[in-house]
Amino acid sequence: YSAVLRATSTSLHKIKERVGSRTSGGFLYLERPFFDVQVELEIPNVVMNPSLRDIQGSINKCSRAILSCSKTIPIWSASEVLGGQPMYELIAKDKDVIKTVLLLTGSVEAAKRQVYDYLQTFIKYDWLWKGNKQQAYDAFMAKAPTLEDFEMELKRYVDVEMEITKIPPVHNIGALSLETGPLKNSLMAEANAW
Repeated sequence: YSAVLRATSTSLHKIKERVGSRTSGGFLYLERPFFDVQVELEIPNVVMNPSLRDIQGSINKCSRAILSCSKTIPIWSASEVLGGQPMYELIAKDKDVIKTVLLLTGSVEAAKRQVYDYLQTFIKYDWLWKGNKQQAYDAFMAKAPTLEDFEMELKRYVDVEMEITKIPPVHNIGALSLETGPLKNSLMAEANAW
């Protein structure tokens, strides 16, 4: 029993250590984040794929799988199998196992606010997909623009494209590695449409 309990507990703790990693912000990291997540533009929102809900579901599924390993192992003593009761019954009642499973159940919750704040930094580009290109063009042309006005307007769009290219390719928050490549491609396509 103690060997199975130790193996179960160690497995759950190892996942908790990786998922509960406090590595945050930026491109450089000492330990690779546990989850690679794509940041994408799903008009009208900037989203993560997979979502935090999906990631938490995967962690929960992994925890259940680790626990269920002991369902087929009967309790035995040195001389015989005891009553056919699986070890799962005892393992699932262990206080340390229960505590670790509960901590894993809410493990992504700690990063939720940071992820939300990071995704909100891209709201400044929402005019690229929310704005009406034809109305903007008509309003610009109604001012009877000079050549200098055209140059300034073109420079504005070139500056936006340059700013988009400077978005770091990866941003780490805890156990999540947020990869911005798909978002940058979508933003560039939207900027080029203007």
